[in-house]
Amino acid sequence: MAAVFTAYFDAAGTPRNSVVAVAGFVSNFEKWKQFELTWNKILEREGVSCLHMTDFVSFQGEFKASKGQ
Repeated sequence: MAAVFTAYFDAAGTPRNSVVAVAGFVSNFEKWKQFELTWNKILEREGVSCLHMTDFVSFQGEFKASKGQ
């Protein structure tokens, strides 16, 4: 019997950096589907299409209106 998992990874860094960080998550399909449904509700509630940390921490793009809150 084989187990099937799905993994998502993201990297942080730029070509001018000497360090790159990579994070990832592994889970089964059912848990990913539930996470996706919950996450999409949160994004909709907050009025953003995705969470891009560079924009979030610098109040750019969809997060511009959050500055000072």
